[in-house]
Amino acid sequence: MQIPTITVRQVRLSSGLILFAYVFTHLANHAAGVISLQAAEEARRLFLATWRNPVSTFFLYGALLVHLALGLYAVYRRRTLRIPVRELLQMAFGLAIPLLLLDHVKNTRIAFELYGQGDSYARVVWNLWQPAQGLRQAAMLGVVWAHGCLGLHFLLRHRGWYLRYRTLLLMLAIALPALALLGFWSIGRELALLARDRTWFDEHMAPLFTLTSRERGSLATMGSAFELACACALGGLIGAMAIRNAMERLLHAHVTVHYPGGRAVTVPQGFTVLEASRMAGIPHTSVCGGRGRCSTCRVRIASAAGELPRPGTDEQRTLARIGAPEKVRLACQLRPSADLAVVPLVELARPVGHAEGPIDVPFGVEREVAILFIDLRGWTGRSEGYLPFDLVYVLNRYFEAVGMAVRRNGGIANQFIGDGVMAIFGQETEPRSACRQALAAAADISRAMAGLNAGLERDGFKAFDFGIGIDAGRVVIGEFGYQEVRTLSATGNTVNTASRLQELTKEFRARLVLSSAVREYARVDLSGIDGVEPASVKVRGRATALEVLVIRDIEAIADALSPSGPKMVPSETDERDDAVALSA
Repeated sequence: MQIPTITVRQVRLSSGLILFAYVFTHLANHAAGVISLQAAEEARRLFLATWRNPVSTFFLYGALLVHLALGLYAVYRRRTLRIPVRELLQMAFGLAIPLLLLDHVKNTRIAFELYGQGDSYARVVWNLWQPAQGLRQAAMLGVVWAHGCLGLHFLLRHRGWYLRYRTLLLMLAIALPALALLGFWSIGRELALLARDRTWFDEHMAPLFTLTSRERGSLATMGSAFELACACALGGLIGAMAIRNAMERLLHAHVTVHYPGGRAVTVPQGFTVLEASRMAGIPHTSVCGGRGRCSTCRVRIASAAGELPRPGTDEQRTLARIGAPEKVRLACQLRPSADLAVVPLVELARPVGHAEGPIDVPFGVEREVAILFIDLRGWTGRSEGYLPFDLVYVLNRYFEAVGMAVRRNGGIANQFIGDGVMAIFGQETEPRSACRQALAAAADISRAMAGLNAGLERDGFKAFDFGIGIDAGRVVIGEFGYQEVRTLSATGNTVNTASRLQELTKEFRARLVLSSAVREYARVDLSGIDGVEPASVKVRGRATALEVLVIRDIEAIADALSPSGPKMVPSETDERDDAVALSA
């Protein structure tokens, strides 16, 4: 049995998630203050029970130390700060957190552990109910929360379910800290009003402050020592980076990275290819910020003057996930020790000419989707007997029928070529929903074509038959074209296979041929339904046979997708989809 390898990336992510959970519950505790002081105290008892037991204490402070150490190490490994502003903000927030956090930790957890000082919600708020302390607490809250939310956004922003719920999640990300500050202000104001009664203060508040002047002095000294330690750590980090850079200049250990178009960048050894690109201002995509997760920075090695370092575990997993060939590497992970030439393979943004100046358009995002192709039967022969205006009339009615059916089911009819239409499902949903949407669209297209044919015959035109092919899998979605003539489309084996399946409808004399991947993703049991037959076919462009379902009666699909139709069944694709999402 092979023991799974735990990577630095996974450790950093796990520690960050633990800290984010702590911050989330902490803010929720503050937000309870909007209700009342009593509600906040009850919430704090639950909060302390969760985070002050030995197990959670070990994981919490272990995660804090590990995340901080790995964060400093990640900064040290950077050779340039020419990075997107969002990445720079996240890094700056992460470095500022310890200094902002120390005073609060000192007056709560450390005071409790060393001197038994209780930290009821009322005492904590009262200590912070001063302009300087309150502003520092608000700043700490904002920085910590923003750092965590940015990290999660970079991790999840290209997942289908995240795209669906991003507006709701953004509202939650704004509302929670806002409610926390409102709860803090509400409790502070309530305590300030009550404290005007000296008798009430002596009875309810004074007993909460049990530290002696000597103990407070010790905590102050400890806080100064912590601040000095943080300053030394940051100073040491900056000094280590300066010494490293100076040594590299003295040793003249440089490599030259060559790019398409004749551009070349010379950088010290130790730079990643991505950092070399950024250093020279060469556009180079990196959706995940150089963490080796997204694969969008990948390059093809055109040539190398020496042996390249072998991919690390994180890089190997990402390359394996996308099925990368041997000479493809992640630019954010490759630190060449010899000159090399690279070809960037994914470009997500490119300046495009426009009447109002250059604009940026998305160029390629990997996603698991469903692709539907539909083509008319006998159109070429029949169109010879039509006048040009008749052709326009018939095609536009056909395109309208197909386009409305696709849009009604959540897809995008993105290409209209001759008498064929290509549609994409799943740009903002997970593969399971995408495949069910594509099947529902096929059923709607069948009904729409029946109505269209009836109308065409009534107007003196001949009815048309059609064929549909559907496949599901990973593609690159983006805007393709030249200069201002660009269109949203998709490319990849899934697109080619869907087109080939549409062609197979002629051979099978069927209306619809779909791959087994679509059925597995959609979790629709079509066995035993009349007009549905399994088949194994050879598809041009694929080395192995493809298992498909040949469907002569598309209404069978409509029945299977209805609540009263055959039940959904689990499939191995669900587990594979979840595994891919977790490893991305």
